[in-house]
Amino acid sequence: MSPALLSLPPLMRSARRRRLLGMKVRPIVVSTAIALCAGVASQMHAQERAAGQEPRFRATVDLVIVNVAVFDRSGVPMAGLEKRDFRVFDDAEEQQIAVFLTPLEAPLAIVLALDFSESVRPAAPTAREAATTFLHSLSSDDCVFVLPFQSNVARGVWVPGADPEIGRLLGMIPFEGGTALYDAIKTGLDELQDVGSKRRDLMPDTTANYACWNSVAGKADGSVADRRSALVVLTDGNDQHSTAEYPDVLLLAKGAGVPIFPVAIGGAANPWRTNNVGLLANLRAAMRLDELARYSGGMVIRAGREGLQGAYAEVLNVLRASYVIGYHMPTASSESTSERDRWHDIEVTVSRAGVRVHARPGYLAQPPNPSVRTK
Repeated sequence: MSPALLSLPPLMRSARRRRLLGMKVRPIVVSTAIALCAGVASQMHAQERAAGQEPRFRATVDLVIVNVAVFDRSGVPMAGLEKRDFRVFDDAEEQQIAVFLTPLEAPLAIVLALDFSESVRPAAPTAREAATTFLHSLSSDDCVFVLPFQSNVARGVWVPGADPEIGRLLGMIPFEGGTALYDAIKTGLDELQDVGSKRRDLMPDTTANYACWNSVAGKADGSVADRRSALVVLTDGNDQHSTAEYPDVLLLAKGAGVPIFPVAIGGAANPWRTNNVGLLANLRAAMRLDELARYSGGMVIRAGREGLQGAYAEVLNVLRASYVIGYHMPTASSESTSERDRWHDIEVTVSRAGVRVHARPGYLAQPPNPSVRTK
């Protein structure tokens, strides 16, 4: 840690704690901390340039990214597949694969969005334990953006997989307030798409966190970062406090190329259960989570209070089976104007008998601007 940061009081030194807990501190202290962090950032960037490494930025341009999970007949992830084993079709026309990453050569970049609202309180002990176990099950090469949310969304923080401190920090967050689910999903998608260009002011507070945060940002030459991305969100699905509107968040999910894995609890897992929301609200929440997962190429994992460990294990099983395929968007797509015309069907096939392939069904040729309409 920088000597400048060590001179701060203990509360201000713990940047991860502030970002996860959403603590409020005096503006003058915040300004001082940001200025110090900016100084550290400049110093580290200078060291990068001296070593011949430029800061890396993500730029997807016209590249369509498809996360493809492949399982055998028994549901076991299939390892050892090669580029030649895959074929990808855009509106029934075969495309040349420009990017191919295997599970072994491409670690994960995950947003883990955690619902800490009052309605999740009945599952509090299990929710914390299962999230911590999930994080500790990841490789140290994987990077996770931990994003708690209640009525508002915390700033979040990048941590390496198996970070030993993260469980203690999650244990300090109370379950209270309402649910800003759609704001959290939008924040997570934005973070995975353009972390390099948008969050240079949020310098991580440890060397390991900096390595994660910087590597997720992409490459300076504009090519895709060599990581497989996903957004995992624990929630009961009932949003009452988001400023982002669901239809716009769904459009983002259709165009972002990031699979969304809702781990559904409460009414979203079982709409017929008795709670203070009601059957219709539960059904709507469950339907929307299904829609977000289906169009993004993820899947909903429904769990009761005692099933969260298994739910996270199922998500991890899918992620460990996922390859990344990228191809260039057909040029005619840019001439379309309506959403119906801009939607392209995707089909991925694997030249192995008896395999099950899971991938997103399509994409919007020109995804909407990330600045989603607010209420």
